[in-house]
Amino acid sequence: MPGEQVTQHDQGEQLPKVTVHGRIGQVYDAEYLPQRDNMMVFKFSVAEHPTPDDTTWYKVTTFGERAQEMVKRFEDGELKVGQAVTVVGRLKTQEYVSRRTGQPGVDRQIYPFSVKLDAPAQPAQPQAPQTPQG
Repeated sequence: MPGEQVTQHDQGEQLPKVTVHGRIGQVYDAEYLPQRDNMMVFKFSVAEHPTPDDTTWYKVTTFGERAQEMVKRFEDGELKVGQAVTVVGRLKTQEYVSRRTGQPGVDRQIYPFSVKLDAPAQPAQPQAPQTPQG
């Protein structure tokens, strides 16, 4: 995130495991890291709604073969913007102060173990009225 970095996890600290249920938001272009033998990095965002009025954004960040697999899933149409997913992985948070607004914020990145499609909600089945037994 843009802005002045305030705090972050110690590099030796184990990042907490999280499970996030949300919808895919923005999908970013794949990048390559020349200092890491052109390893691919691929990111997309997921919005979780803990309450109807609140949205928490996470950036899902993948590297190498996992990044290539995620790109293919998007290219094949398996994953797309707006789709409900469950992401399980390690969460890294980083506080910042926005240069634009001066307001504090939290950047949340998940390094995923898995990204699974959520089953579509099943419409409620109408129930037949019960007749009294007599």
